[in-house]
Amino acid sequence: MSDAARDAAITLMRSGNYQSALESFKTLIADEPRDWTLFYMAGQCARFTNDIQSATAYLLRATELDDSQPQVFLALGIAQQIQGQLWESQEAFRKALELDSDYDLAYNPKRKWGNWIWHSIT
Repeated sequence: MSDAARDAAITLMRSGNYQSALESFKTLIADEPRDWTLFYMAGQCARFTNDIQSATAYLLRATELDDSQPQVFLALGIAQQIQGQLWESQEAFRKALELDSDYDLAYNPKRKWGNWIWHSIT
């Protein structure tokens, strides 16, 4: 995998061209199937293109490759909540907080997942 290809995919993602970025990340994943960051970014792109099932699969794989990244568990929780997997999302949010108790995004009750999760994990 070249740094240039990774940088190009990230540039596509940052510019909001999520579908093209996702295709680039898929190619990069084929070359580097043990890189959790690629699965994380592919999961985010899939979520932003409303392919929530794929987002969840990519994000779950990212957690399997490295279970020490709170941002991945937060993204997974959001994707699971969108899919209606409320208990699973609660566990993902809880894991993000276990990894970083100061992780403000997971604590913020104004985030999309709503107050019911905030109250159930605090």
